[in-house]
Amino acid sequence: MKILIVFALLPAFFQTAYAKPNKGFALYLLPPKIRAADLGRLDVTKLKPEGRPFLTGVDYYLYNRDLNEMNIIYTAVDRLKNLRVPASGRPFAVFVDDAPVYAGAFFRGPAPAAFGGVAIDLSTFTENNPVLKFGLDPQSAAADPRSDERLMRAFLEKSKLYEEVWIYGKCRNIEPTYKHVPSFVYTFAVTKIVRGALKAAEVRFEISSYSPSRLDRLLGTKSEPTDESGRRPKFDAEKTLLLKFIRRVGGPDDEVHLHGEEAL
Repeated sequence: MKILIVFALLPAFFQTAYAKPNKGFALYLLPPKIRAADLGRLDVTKLKPEGRPFLTGVDYYLYNRDLNEMNIIYTAVDRLKNLRVPASGRPFAVFVDDAPVYAGAFFRGPAPAAFGGVAIDLSTFTENNPVLKFGLDPQSAAADPRSDERLMRAFLEKSKLYEEVWIYGKCRNIEPTYKHVPSFVYTFAVTKIVRGALKAAEVRFEISSYSPSRLDRLLGTKSEPTDESGRRPKFDAEKTLLLKFIRRVGGPDDEVHLHGEEAL
């Protein structure tokens, strides 16, 4: 009976403390009386934003629509690290232009098997990995709200919507940039598109590192002296690798960012 009373009063609570209008994506923490276990009975369509949003469009720099991951900027990292999350979870609601889209919950660890909603595990969130993963149990019977067209449009309008592009490719060139922090520009010929779309016949991207990268180890990269007193990388040009990139939706083919590589 107490739960029914809380949910009956919830729309009125939000309407009496209406927040300043917010354009685009915004994530609000729900009142403490609302438990994560009760979100399945919550009428999300009646929610109104209350107080100040916990996260808005200024707190992230990209959203990966294929992995449902949001990369957070450094100024918001402490806010998430210091968020008090009980073992039962900390509920939130996602809005676009102050219209409710879905509700979910933060956890410090995997969400309970019976939760079945959108969950963010903050135990994997660190300064070195400031990524929020909006997870959903694949066994959940509920519809997946994470790809709601209002959300995708809001991310796209801010030029922050990204997608996965995976290719099979062979390295054609590794060129040093001679920057203060050692970095190299890699050129790969595209032999096959595995995921996503790409029109270009080759991709170029830069990697900065003081030590050989995983990509260098897969290519067997070694450096040789040149007549210009620099060092020319030598590598296995016949080796095919699976390269995983992210690219801004609607962006050019040469605006790709490597985030994974595998040997075949």
